[in-house]
Amino acid sequence: MTHDARTCLSWWFPRLEATGVPVPRTLITRTESYLISLLDGQKPAGFDELVAQLRLSAIEVGLPCFLRTGMGSDKHGWKDSCYVTALVQIPRRVARLVEWSLIVDMAGLPFDVWVVREFLPIEPAFQAFRGDMPVNRERRYFFSEGRVVSRVSYWENEDAFVNHRKPDGWRTMLAEVNRQTDEEVAELTQLTLRVAEAFRGEGGWALDWLWTKRGWYATDMAEAYRAWGCPKELES
Repeated sequence: MTHDARTCLSWWFPRLEATGVPVPRTLITRTESYLISLLDGQKPAGFDELVAQLRLSAIEVGLPCFLRTGMGSDKHGWKDSCYVTALVQIPRRVARLVEWSLIVDMAGLPFDVWVVREFLPIEPAFQAFRGDMPVNRERRYFFSEGRVVSRVSYWENEDAFVNHRKPDGWRTMLAEVNRQTDEEVAELTQLTLRVAEAFRGEGGWALDWLWTKRGWYATDMAEAYRAWGCPKELES
């Protein structure tokens, strides 16, 4: 599997955290275990050690917590993938994320990096997809060479909800989720510019912001051309 190493959280998160913008507590674990064997019902060498470390990380950040690989989280799967409420769930969640990593991308996504993050206190407007994933105020800012290029509301594409479960009146609630105030734009622009300065020389990036009861937190990054909403200027 070949992917730009910068796509992995283990590359961009230390740089993001060093800027001082709010980020969730994040603990990174690496493994050489041949995790594909899990899909055949076999436990590979090193799996128990990986699970033990992930459980220690979960205890450290507290439950519930958020589990992902360095490349992604399968968050639409939510209660079967990234959302962990008990330590006993971790082995099954790992297996689910391995399976997701292999099918979500034509070449497959690497899963040698595992990440446990604190679950931030959010205020979701509703739950969707399988009926359990919280839909919250989120924004995606695109930047390059020290400047903000564009921004989108993470959930503004209503097509993402087609053929998925959602409550009555979801469009009205979604409109409120996607509403961007002048105050918000000013705050997130300044925070994004701080990050953009730290990534000068690294090309265009997408930076995701999540609204929580504590304020805005930077939660995810990707090269701009890989992210939904990428402006034409940053497509290559």
